[in-house]
Amino acid sequence: IPRVDVSVDGGKTFTAADLWKPVEQHRRGQWAWTQWHKDVPIPADVQARLARGERVTVELTSKAVDGHYNVQPENPEPYVNP
Repeated sequence: IPRVDVSVDGGKTFTAADLWKPVEQHRRGQWAWTQWHKDVPIPADVQARLARGERVTVELTSKAVDGHYNVQPENPEPYVNP
């Protein structure tokens, strides 16, 4: 996993996260665990609502990109066994 993108607006816009890969993985490339970190700015309108004591909902979304630039699907349901 060379890149993880993060969104705080429900997937409308994404920015790259910082990756941390402390563990060497030996899984023949099918699966990968990648830790990441991202400081995300809180939009001004959300900050204003928080300052007034209102409850807000922020939808944090992330997606991994592999070495062939395949991106995780937006909806994983067709790919998950029930």
